[in-house]
Amino acid sequence: MAHDRPSVSLGSPRRIPTIRASLEHTAKEFPTDHISNPLIDSNDVIQQWEKKMELLDLVNGLPPRQRQVLTLSILGYSPLEIARELGITPEAARGNLLKARRHARLFFGLDEEDR
Repeated sequence: MAHDRPSVSLGSPRRIPTIRASLEHTAKEFPTDHISNPLIDSNDVIQQWEKKMELLDLVNGLPPRQRQVLTLSILGYSPLEIARELGITPEAARGNLLKARRHARLFFGLDEEDR
């Protein structure tokens, strides 16, 4: 009976401890701690992606003006700069920012005391 695949011999079963010891010695000689492993690091990437999607859901759930104000605030604008940029009063900017932050606390399930 002919086989389509070539046979592979691992040698004598008695050699397995010797092969294992050789591999362990090689692993000690060449540490891989500094090498990024995408299979290990992928969990962090997935968690970051999930957080971004959650924030996107939060922002998309806001009315347009609150979305603008919150986005500018995240970018580092002060309420006065936001007001100038959007052509609204500083009080309106602060009010919209307050409402957006309140919505964010509710979205993430935080109470007033958790601030």
